[in-house]
Amino acid sequence: NGYEERDLIELIRNLVCNEGEGLVQGIGDDCAVVEKDRQNVWLLTMDTLIESVHFDCSWHPSYLLGRKAVSVNVSDIAAMGGQPVFALLSLGLPTDFAPEWATELSRGINDACRQYGCLLIGGDTVCSPGKVSLTLTLIGEAERDHVLYRYGACPGDIVWVSGSLGYAAAGLDCFRSGKIVGGNSGINAGTPTGYPSELAACIKAHLDPEARVDLAGALARTGYIHA
Repeated sequence: NGYEERDLIELIRNLVCNEGEGLVQGIGDDCAVVEKDRQNVWLLTMDTLIESVHFDCSWHPSYLLGRKAVSVNVSDIAAMGGQPVFALLSLGLPTDFAPEWATELSRGINDACRQYGCLLIGGDTVCSPGKVSLTLTLIGEAERDHVLYRYGACPGDIVWVSGSLGYAAAGLDCFRSGKIVGGNSGINAGTPTGYPSELAACIKAHLDPEARVDLAGALARTGYIHA
């Protein structure tokens, strides 16, 4: 209908109060920022993955899907120069889900949480009418003076990129085109395996992306990065 996600976000922002005791940054950045103490703040973010919209179970092993669900949320924490601390999971599954699939998904989530140094502390499980959905809430922390905000960007800034642009999109296209067949590759090893070597980096970027928490935190502490 021509109504885009940014329009919806702006509508919601106009309807809610963006001021309150302890609130440093509300809607409009990678994370909400809330006071923790005089030196530190909490970073809060949430992201949802829905089957057939954000992933396809026919090629995305559930273990790697669990890892990805954590990574894409941790990436928001990293974008603001913080470290992930706690995670909450809301999981929607159809009534005919395979217990083995759910077990591998949970294993992927827990392994990724351990990798990034955060704890899964709760959440919710619900019955879905037909599709799998995963919503993770990540709570991180950062030094108040080192948080990086989007509004820090200025005309004339130099934009730096870590990694290679387009790899995840290329990996997705490999599966959608039918040239690469997915399934259980890497489901137990934890990394995508069995794919042509020249495509391995693209496949991994789509199935099992890495959040660059250490790099982002180090850059934030230098004081040279302002967005």
